Order: sequence, then structure tokens, then C-alpha cells
Amino acid sequence: MAAESLLSFIGAGPNRNPALRPAISDEDCCPTRPLTLLERKTGLISWERLGPKLFHLASDVFTAIYGRFPVFGELRSAAGIIFSGDAVWMVVRSDGRGRCFPGGISSFRENEGVTLRREVQEETGLEIVSSRLLWTYHSHVYLPSQVAVFLAEAQGTPRDSWEGRVELVPRSELRKNLFAIHQPIADYLETGEMHA
Repeated sequence: MAAESLLSFIGAGPNRNPALRPAISDEDCCPTRPLTLLERKTGLISWERLGPKLFHLASDVFTAIYGRFPVFGELRSAAGIIFSGDAVWMVVRSDGRGRCFPGGISSFRENEGVTLRREVQEETGLEIVSSRLLWTYHSHVYLPSQVAVFLAEAQGTPRDSWEGRVELVPRSELRKNLFAIHQPIADYLETGEMHA
């Protein structure tokens, strides 16, 4: 009971703000499949199953702590708009926070363009061929952050990662279960207006 109270206090428990958590089932963010013979015989869980659960845990803990104690101030991050025809590559996050544009938090002294290349490759398996910074905006939805938005071209074969499942999303469905921090990007794609 004390653990549930602590989780609720830090915003990581079952009573977290539902407005910030889109309704996504475990199957959406952590697809299930039958256990392999090796998993059944040894009781070991494969990285394919364990990775997304660890990402979910790490994301909840980091968000809960840094959201309350932002000791380094705003975190710099990058997000990429990567088209394939009239659809956009997105990632269904393993932490249940919705669908996001590929990208992530910059490492210490890392340029946002480098962050974009690294994060897109880690999350989707795609390699950035070219990118152009469109604008930067500030968000305080989960954490204090500064998001650099890039229009990018990528090549390669998409693959899922521990951070989420890669999807090609039609522009008409961008807002469905959208990661709250990326609302300004969806606004831009609909209206052409950049909001800081």
C-alpha cells in the first residue's frame, strides 16, 4: 500500500493523470506473442518482451523524478518529421504515452541534429539522409523541455526497438493517441503554423 501511495505521489502509479496518458492497451505498445520453447523451458524472458517493459519503467521513474526536480533545467531534445508518401513515420511508445515522432533527449553537449540522427536510428532503424531544422518550441507537459523539430529524409528498413513499435501513419490519423509533447508538431502539419 505504501508503494502505491509513493507511486501515486510521484505521478507514476495507477492514479496518474489520465489526460496525459492516452488510452493504449498493452498490446499496442508491447505486442504479445506465444512464448518460445526456450522461454517456456528456462523461464527466461527474451529481450523482445523485457525491453519494452524496462523502457516503460525507466520512462516513468525518470519523468516522475525529473518532472519534480529539474536540476539541469530544460532538457534539449529533437523530433523528426519523416514522410513516406503522404504518411509519416511514428513510434508507438512502450511507456504507454502514445504515438510520437521519432527523436529524443540530447546527450550532454550534443547538437540537436546529431541527437536526431542517433535517436531515429535507435528507435526506428532508419538512417537520416538529410534534415533541416524547422523551429524549436518549449514544453512543460511531462518535463521542462526544448524540442527542436526537423524535417528529415531517411532510408533503410524500419524495425521496432525497446522504446516502441514503428508505424507509418496517414496524416489524417496523426492526432490519434498522440504523445502530448508533440501536439505542436501535429498543429504544424495541419496548419503550417509553428508555435513556440
